[in-house]
Amino acid sequence: MLKYFSILFLLISNFIFSQNNEYPFTGKVNANKVRIRTEPNLESAIIEELSKNELLLVENIKNDFYVIRPPQNSKLYISKNYVKDNIVIADNVNVRLKPSLESTIVGTINKNQKVEGSVSTVSNQWLEITPPETINFYISKDYVTKIGDESSYFILIKRKEEVNQLLNSAFFLTQMECKKPFNDMKPEKAISQFEAIIKGYSDFSDHVKQAKEGLALLKDTYLQKKIAYLESKMTLSSNEKDKIFKEVISTKDNSKPKSKPISKNIISKNLTDKMKKWLKEEKDIYLSWNTYYPNKSIEDFYDEQKANAITLNGVIVNYDDPVKNKPGNYLLKGETIPIAYLYSTIVDLEKYLGKKVNIIVSPRPNNNFAFPAYFVNSVKVE
Repeated sequence: MLKYFSILFLLISNFIFSQNNEYPFTGKVNANKVRIRTEPNLESAIIEELSKNELLLVENIKNDFYVIRPPQNSKLYISKNYVKDNIVIADNVNVRLKPSLESTIVGTINKNQKVEGSVSTVSNQWLEITPPETINFYISKDYVTKIGDESSYFILIKRKEEVNQLLNSAFFLTQMECKKPFNDMKPEKAISQFEAIIKGYSDFSDHVKQAKEGLALLKDTYLQKKIAYLESKMTLSSNEKDKIFKEVISTKDNSKPKSKPISKNIISKNLTDKMKKWLKEEKDIYLSWNTYYPNKSIEDFYDEQKANAITLNGVIVNYDDPVKNKPGNYLLKGETIPIAYLYSTIVDLEKYLGKKVNIIVSPRPNNNFAFPAYFVNSVKVE
């Protein structure tokens, strides 16, 4: 019997040790808009909402909630009256979510404790501080996936800071280069930074996705500017373009029934004002192409455009800025940044505003604006 209780005690001790040995660990949020709270229950105050893939240091578990260290870049507030030279000068000083006496109290700090912070921009009677180590937040354990031990957290946080800096630098360089004329562009550094993120930071999928979008944006803009630069060396006069266009129409009228429209691709049945604006633009682009392929029709031009088209996805939004020579009256937005300017003479893009779509597009001149421009051939709502 004594042997039995000895074994049972040993098993229980090992179980308790193994449970305690699970913490702390590095966790990753596995969903969007996950709430962290002041207490381990659903009735407690909400501190903030976290996005998918955010990193957390999990210190324990309580009532099906993980006890976590406040996320990186979290800020809390204490009254400036109780701090002198970054040292707390009273006991049990309340730490709050917002710089207000009505705000939720998330903990206290004691006399002689050091705090790092600055005067709040909302109220100069409060200090905005980095959360002390004595304060914890809570998150439902269902929304956190364990990805490593405690040391992994600090390694990954450092890598996240590195990839953030690299991504910000790459996008800054991209914006600078995209504003330059083609013969002044030097995109190599931005390209190398995007590629470094794609190849070296696969553990940060959101950053890799943004890097791929940025790289595609830069390469597309560079290519379009190169094409526009080369085409500018052999532009046609307005009279020459009109003459060629009339000849093409005449040829088509003689070879096809007169009742058939010139092109269902260039003219939609119900043109909106925004669509009509681009008819001349499309005519000029076709005529420039026709100088190289004089025996090809306008349908041939659009068939070739579709054959070489690419697919983009994102959300269509209006682009109503009153600027000259803008390359589209709509923008396609990715998750975080605009991807491209858009227009069409065959699809009423107004019907797709605010919707997430897949679009088949053909490149168009972007007139030295920040993003590439495209003609939309077709739209499919995701």
